[in-house]
Amino acid sequence: MGKRNYLLAIALVFILAGCSTQKSVQIVSEGYKTTKINNASLVILPLSEKFVDAEVWENHFQFDSTNSSDISHHNRFLFFEYYGTAFSRVSTSNVKDLSTITNLANVNSSIEYENVKLATDKEGEFLTFLAPKNGTLTIDNNEPDFVLFTQTLRWKNELKSQGNVIMGSENDYSVNINIKLKYLIWDNKNERIASYGVLLKNESLMGVPKSPTYEKIATEFALDIIEASPIY
Repeated sequence: MGKRNYLLAIALVFILAGCSTQKSVQIVSEGYKTTKINNASLVILPLSEKFVDAEVWENHFQFDSTNSSDISHHNRFLFFEYYGTAFSRVSTSNVKDLSTITNLANVNSSIEYENVKLATDKEGEFLTFLAPKNGTLTIDNNEPDFVLFTQTLRWKNELKSQGNVIMGSENDYSVNINIKLKYLIWDNKNERIASYGVLLKNESLMGVPKSPTYEKIATEFALDIIEASPIY
């Protein structure tokens, strides 16, 4: 690896990881470590300014600017298109995915949010979140057991041509896909944070990414989140 590529690789690691962590971290809160629930109702919801008080939302990115998402519209659509489906496939939960729904008129929330630092399993290390403080979320007047809030979502594609090829078949270059996801599961019945974490994924492949690649990434995210959570 040349010096320039080495420095670029190092820079990419820091961009993806932010200031808090350089590896995946998943935490299950006290009271949820020994019990897992089958057939829970779970809502997947990207946290946005639609649900958060404007001042709290604004202060959040001053609190920690690394929590802002960095993803193109196309990649965001790709991620969430496969993400909810993967959860439904690998979880016993009754999953309601709101990731790609723009009309949320049937969603009501009394949840208050706050900027918090949540401890990891490493002494002195914290993850920063815009986290629920209290309250519940309802859909069509029904309260789900849990809400999975996706918060920070970053997606970086790194393309490398093979040899001196400028233009040719789709297999003439390799692609490194780097994704960072920060998430939090809210116990909607007991108004408590059940689990949270930040996941980093890297996928390297030859040629243009296709459905199997996105399905694999989404499934890995879903399995990781479920494993360190109160649900099956």
